Amino acid sequence: MDGRNLKKLLKKYLFDKLEFDYFYKGRDIVLLPAKDIITVIIFDNRSYDSDGFYLCILTFPFYNVSDSIHLGYGYDRIKWFYREEIEKDKGEELSKIIHEHISKIRQNENPEEFYKYMKSFGYLDQLVYKKDLVLTACLIGEDNYLEQLESLRDDALTQKYNDGRLDKVYDKIEQDCQLLLDLHDLDKIQDQLQKWRKKTIKNLGFDKFID
Repeated sequence: MDGRNLKKLLKKYLFDKLEFDYFYKGRDIVLLPAKDIITVIIFDNRSYDSDGFYLCILTFPFYNVSDSIHLGYGYDRIKWFYREEIEKDKGEELSKIIHEHISKIRQNENPEEFYKYMKSFGYLDQLVYKKDLVLTACLIGEDNYLEQLESLRDDALTQKYNDGRLDKVYDKIEQDCQLLLDLHDLDKIQDQLQKWRKKTIKNLGFDKFID
């Protein structure tokens, strides 16, 4: 689907029906209010079908420094075809589906709920995901936050020697964990997470919309 038709469709069945504020940047629709964990709707009309598009709805933590939304959680991918559905007057069904997905995923904006979700996540053997879990443990003040940081740092050291292709990734995880461990005090660690949060917001170009 061409961009003009897609924006017209989203305005009618998504933008005009959202019950909360949002801002729109590139292909991202960021729902507000946004604090430590945000909900993003990413739309993609570059699919193999010229009459189709996808909406991807996910949550994303700010406090793990990033310059792109490269990982997301609670990921839902909605596939929709313009001629097959909208021309059959099923646009209201699209609106309902989108809002059901948004409502479910927005629950993870609460850090405690996000932590519960992360603990049940199936990919924590991958340290880029485990890091989000551990940083969230620090954010909410879990009793064993230091032990989790130590475990993640040690895992990163081990992986660095086992998989040379991702040295820089594991170096970053190790360094961030060590920085927080050196701070030790929970208040200082949480202050550092807020500094990382601000850095990510600026990196993404969201600082015009989010404090």
